[in-house]
Amino acid sequence: MTQRDRDRLVALKKAKKGLITQRQAAEEIGQTERHVRRLLKRLKGKGDGALVHALRGRQSNRKLDEKTKQKALEILGRAVCRNFGPTLAAEYLASQHDIHAGRETVRSWMVEGKLWRASRQRIDQATLATSRLRFLFVAAKIWRHAGRTGVSYSDHYEEKGVFERLMDRLRRIAPGAQGYAPLMVPALR
Repeated sequence: MTQRDRDRLVALKKAKKGLITQRQAAEEIGQTERHVRRLLKRLKGKGDGALVHALRGRQSNRKLDEKTKQKALEILGRAVCRNFGPTLAAEYLASQHDIHAGRETVRSWMVEGKLWRASRQRIDQATLATSRLRFLFVAAKIWRHAGRTGVSYSDHYEEKGVFERLMDRLRRIAPGAQGYAPLMVPALR
């Protein structure tokens, strides 16, 4: 029984004993007087457990069966559907395979079946090569002189400390005993 249920029970017991009116009990629990009368009748017949919702601890009557879920996951695991997000997957299942499930249901199935990850999780899994290129851009110094533009890498640039910390973090996540070799030795020392 939740705290809300306990508060409702206290208000209803006060109304039952006559300490407060049914109208006051209704205002206290945020229901109508008529509903308070129904609750009092249920309380008299079933006791304190009458206030707890009848489906608490049980599956929803609207829950799709396990066979439907497994069939959907099998379909979404195919090469055609691998890059589908939850919305497109739900639409595809409904139009092509007559499996009608909401996009949030399909999303939870896909997460459970490891077919989809939230964008935040995908960003964390950026490839090493892409990350290194981003960090090299931080280390690069772009110069312009006499109509010419160039890019130079040096050990002496303002962001060197930031770059060093980022590269150290990158090297720590690299697999293998020795890690990856640096792309440009002078810039990464």
